[in-house]
Amino acid sequence: MLRLALAMFLVLGTSPAQTRAASYVVIANPNLADTEVSGSDMRRIFLGAVTRIDGKPVQPVVARSGDAHKQFVADWLGKTESGLQNYFRTLVFTGKGSPPKSFATTVEIIDYIASTEGAIGYVSLDANLTGVVRLEPK
Repeated sequence: MLRLALAMFLVLGTSPAQTRAASYVVIANPNLADTEVSGSDMRRIFLGAVTRIDGKPVQPVVARSGDAHKQFVADWLGKTESGLQNYFRTLVFTGKGSPPKSFATTVEIIDYIASTEGAIGYVSLDANLTGVVRLEPK
């Protein structure tokens, strides 16, 4: 499967996230509705490498667990859950960063993103997206 995804990426120029159906949707506070976010931006936002996109502040929000979390982390960050935890432990230990805010439920994630300017995150496809906007990373 991985070989097939890599072959499709090399031949078609698509990201691994685009080669299979996602179990999640990327969402943001409405103040980011007009913001274009690339795959590279997604990675840099969620790994804490950038705090602004198109001059607007961004704040990543992640789920603590679940299928949507596992797939998002694999698709956009190229890591496993444990790999992501180790990455942030290293940032904290070296004083170079901190992990993003995390929440246990979809409702908590959506409520936080809806009420926090610049917040961006992901939730399962079946979530009620009232108060947030859906982003389509390029």
